[in-house]
Amino acid sequence: MNISRSLLHFPRYCNWSVNLTQIFKNNSLQIPRHFLRADRYQLVTELCDIKRHVPEINKEKTALLVFADDAEEILVATVTDILRRSGVKLTLAGLCDDEPVRCSRDVLIKPDTSLEEAKKKKYDAVILPAGLECSRAMCQSVSLGQYLDQHEKEGRFLAAIGCGPIVLAAHGIAMTKCVTAYPRCEGLENLKRFYKYVDDTPWMEDVQLLTSPGPGTAIDFSLKISEALVEGSGEILIAVISDILRRAGIEVSVCGLCDSEPTKCSKDVVIKPETSIYRAHKYKYDVVIIPGGLEGAKTMAKNQTLGKYLKQHYKEGRLLAAICCGPLVLAANQIAAGCRLTSYPARKPDLEKIYKYVDDEIIVQDGKLLTSRGPGTAMKFALKISEIVAGNVKAREVAKEILMNDDTCCK
Repeated sequence: MNISRSLLHFPRYCNWSVNLTQIFKNNSLQIPRHFLRADRYQLVTELCDIKRHVPEINKEKTALLVFADDAEEILVATVTDILRRSGVKLTLAGLCDDEPVRCSRDVLIKPDTSLEEAKKKKYDAVILPAGLECSRAMCQSVSLGQYLDQHEKEGRFLAAIGCGPIVLAAHGIAMTKCVTAYPRCEGLENLKRFYKYVDDTPWMEDVQLLTSPGPGTAIDFSLKISEALVEGSGEILIAVISDILRRAGIEVSVCGLCDSEPTKCSKDVVIKPETSIYRAHKYKYDVVIIPGGLEGAKTMAKNQTLGKYLKQHYKEGRLLAAICCGPLVLAANQIAAGCRLTSYPARKPDLEKIYKYVDDEIIVQDGKLLTSRGPGTAMKFALKISEIVAGNVKAREVAKEILMNDDTCCK
């Protein structure tokens, strides 16, 4: 069987995006609209106004995200990224210990602590982003069940996505409330029996409980948690791209710039690369992907080994994809000069003299060059790569699996 291969490359430090904490601090409301739908943009803008003018809201909110082997990396990273952008102090806790967790698409994410250590503290919210196998382990954890029970009795916020609501049902948490979940979860019948189950909704909120169906609704889910905690209030790029490409059957190699040691990203999620550029450059891939923020792009742009590899890759007619500030790496090496592309909007002045810059498209393809704008466009970007490499049918299967509408994917 011929399996398509892709190389997802990132530097030791990945500063992928706008930091909402800094926006609040500087009393600035200049948030690029392309990251969010109009309703999301309005929400975040209103939250900035609230946080700036109401002193008591500036008190730091805390949240605990519990995950285990086979968790959905796309859920863990999306929730982590968005909550930390909004100023929530989020702690990642491994169900069993604090060793790196191998997620469902083989991305390794290191918890900040273990559940047993985390239980010594109280959090404003507990979040369960569970896939099928992960939910099974959580359902069997007496320790987690006791902690969730105490958390709910104290009137604190609970949030679960994917198969996470099944964990609540297994421990008898928040019974009879309105919930939603991934439609093919194991144990869904019990959920419908003991809760008021709602279909066809991106999220369901019932007092201090928030539930959501799956990866395609993760951004809405995360924004609702932020709203609940902050009252108005890239991890995300690597995890989203890796997750979606692997769902499409594409073999992904996550590559560190200097080595394969664990890498702390912009929102403090630690991801362990599977290889380094000094090993990966000896192989050929169907696609090479640059998910760089500004600092990451500057670092990658200076690496001669990477530059030579990208030039040769593109010269051989293979797909080259870059998102956010990643196109700066291409510009530094004069790759695909004169082609149409897009990027994080603040980088337009750095690129428009070399390329035909496109402002009004979230994904731009020119031959074997594919570019996109930022974290908010990462899912569509990854689905487009899947479509090119694995075919339209497979890309649409993945879009359906993660609950993205057919009319919005692969465009």
